[in-house]
Amino acid sequence: MDATLPTSLTLVSTLNIAYVIMFLLVFPALMVFLSPRAHESSGIEEFAAGETAATILSVEEKSEQTKLAGSSLTIA
Repeated sequence: MDATLPTSLTLVSTLNIAYVIMFLLVFPALMVFLSPRAHESSGIEEFAAGETAATILSVEEKSEQTKLAGSSLTIA
């Protein structure tokens, strides 16, 4: 086909090089930046060994824990 661009023009294009740089530099750096820290995470071993005590909460207790500060808006 005469309308097909040769790969020598598409592989060396500025946009393609920018995508390669982004995939090789930006995305790994973003993954390292967003990875959980040691103090934020816990392993499965802790849960399997029973080191963390799981308590069964009622609906009222669970809602009290998740309540946000401030007042809620109600439409009367």
